[in-house]
Amino acid sequence: MPKNDILTCINGFYTDKEVSQAKKLILLLCFVKFHYGKVPKNDILTCINGFYTDKEVSQAKKLIFQVLDGVEPKVSDPPRCVSRKESNSKRRLECEDILGALECCDKNKVKLPTISAVDLNRLSNMTQASQA
Repeated sequence: MPKNDILTCINGFYTDKEVSQAKKLILLLCFVKFHYGKVPKNDILTCINGFYTDKEVSQAKKLIFQVLDGVEPKVSDPPRCVSRKESNSKRRLECEDILGALECCDKNKVKLPTISAVDLNRLSNMTQASQA
């Protein structure tokens, strides 16, 4: 299966109806991947934690771990996709899990599929982190 585009990757994991929903999740992952390594991790966490909903973060986490599972070459000792219990800190912990998956890819020099935004209005702005 070609792995040059994240939509190609998710087609194997989702039904047609779910692919439409997955496009929304790609926005969060696009934001994180764009800023990863360019701005402090805490700024990214604060921004996505304050901008995206609990459901968007949880589903984006599930998606990035599914993509991580399907990348070639396989990642040695990948992080586990931990199921978080409902709590006040669940969204932030799941944001940390998403960044942890990206850090694992970075350490293992894994090239992730291309992630691009479909609706730029749903991309958070880093200046929001400083206003939070």
